[in-house]
Amino acid sequence: MNYTQSIIFCPVCKNQLEIVNKKIICSTCNKVYSKNSILSFPGTIINNSNLSYDYIAHYYDLTRKIKKEVVDLIPLIIKNNNFFKDGDVILEIGTGTGNYLIPFINNHIQSIGVDVSIKMLKIFQKKVNKKNQNYLLLHADAYHIPIRDSSVDIILTSAFFHLIKDIETILKEIKRILKPSGYLINIDPDVEQEKLQISKDVLSRYYSLAKERKQDLPEGYGLDGNELRDYLKNNFRQYYQIKDERLKFEYPIFISDILFKIKNKTDSKQIYISKQVNNSLYREIKRYIKNKYKNISKIHDTVKGIYLIDIYYNK
Repeated sequence: MNYTQSIIFCPVCKNQLEIVNKKIICSTCNKVYSKNSILSFPGTIINNSNLSYDYIAHYYDLTRKIKKEVVDLIPLIIKNNNFFKDGDVILEIGTGTGNYLIPFINNHIQSIGVDVSIKMLKIFQKKVNKKNQNYLLLHADAYHIPIRDSSVDIILTSAFFHLIKDIETILKEIKRILKPSGYLINIDPDVEQEKLQISKDVLSRYYSLAKERKQDLPEGYGLDGNELRDYLKNNFRQYYQIKDERLKFEYPIFISDILFKIKNKTDSKQIYISKQVNNSLYREIKRYIKNKYKNISKIHDTVKGIYLIDIYYNK
């Protein structure tokens, strides 16, 4: 059993797990957890968000245009800024299909990914080179991570906090599993919002119609951008930002991309909208676009920005 496995505990009785006949078990309560780089802890999952993300798992990467050649640079840039030591363990909360964690795995860094969606994790697993054995995937809730206290060197989050309603509980969990000398590294794209006029118009129309149909949408999500940055600064000892020109990105989003996202319910807030209502809204949005925009196959927004790496020192 390597270090990343030894710091995982049984969520039922809190005792250390063991590998027996290629299965991971708890010898105290006899609970058996699967092992194929995915360990499933369904008892830690407290709501139905896993079902929503399971639904969009197949479409997720199609609607998140990650610039791989840019994201692949992130571990190297962080390492060159002396935030890694040999043997460090990094854990990503809300790892999804692995777009941000896989580059760390490919750079031979011991990695743990945690996500509420088992289907997302299975896609993650298929994307990793089979020769890489330096990672584990945990199917568990971010509010109840089955990891021992003070055992992880780096917590990684990427486009994550805007989905979180109870940020205080998440921060307590992050600080519980971080070593005293550890870091929280948050990676978020800083996008030029003025370039997204069509996207804003169409999604604003969509959610306005959803409210008219009495869909129970939250007034606000978690924190994002400068609001999140200020909040985290107040909860950690020290803050440092890496802004590297090599992390700039630019790509088009066509109206067809926006419609695909709406149809398949892959926008974050759509988890609160029923499938039946979404189908009706999709038809209305298609009519709205046809009436308002001409030559829709050529019209697009330009997504332009830079990945910012925010590093917070544990207290």
